[in-house]
Amino acid sequence: MDKVEKFLKNLPKKQQQKIRDILHFLQAKEFDGLHIIKVADTPYYRLRTEKIRIIFRYDESGGLRLKRIQFRSEKTYKNL
Repeated sequence: MDKVEKFLKNLPKKQQQKIRDILHFLQAKEFDGLHIIKVADTPYYRLRTEKIRIIFRYDESGGLRLKRIQFRSEKTYKNL
C-alpha cells in the first residue's frame, strides 16, 4: 500500500471521497474551483482543501504524479 492510500484509509469516509473526487478532477485537468498554487523553485503544485495539502506535478506526457498528500505542517513543503 502506498503512502497516498494509507493516508486516505485513515480519513473519515466523507473526506476520503472528497480527496478522491479532487484527484479525479486533477487527472482530468479540470481546475475550476480548486485552490492550486505553484510551489516556488520546484516543478510541483499544491492544492489546498481544508487542512490537507496535495503536492503534485504533471510529467512530460501529461500524467498526474502525486508527491504527497498530508495534513499541513512545517514539513509539508520540505524536501520537494
